[in-house]
Amino acid sequence: MEDSKLFIDADIILDLLDSTRISHKSSKELIETCLTKEIAMAISDDIVTTVYYLSQKLVEREKLLNFIGFLNKNFTILTFDAKIIDVSIKICLKNSSYDFEDTLQAVCAKTNNYNTIITNDKKFPNIDGIVLKRT
Repeated sequence: MEDSKLFIDADIILDLLDSTRISHKSSKELIETCLTKEIAMAISDDIVTTVYYLSQKLVEREKLLNFIGFLNKNFTILTFDAKIIDVSIKICLKNSSYDFEDTLQAVCAKTNNYNTIITNDKKFPNIDGIVLKRT
């Protein structure tokens, strides 16, 4: 993998937790490769809470909290600020098909110099300067 810094979208993180998801195996292999090759990975703090919220009924609480600890240890956790929110709003107002939450993720990644986003979301917004890759 030639990229040295990857922003990982929520769908990839959810794939890791749920072995019944279609992309579970490819997402798991990607994360294992990144860890082995020491490729910098980032997620947003919003992804942490989203993963917890969506998984709490499917995964035992202790296992889920340990997984969140794994994320905290192995990923850079990026945060949104007022500028990222403002830029995302402007982009979404110009592009009615863009999902606001995904746009926030993309702008957050770009602002923090993570120019490659790994996602399996086919509707993820195409933001200038960002390369989208699938597992």
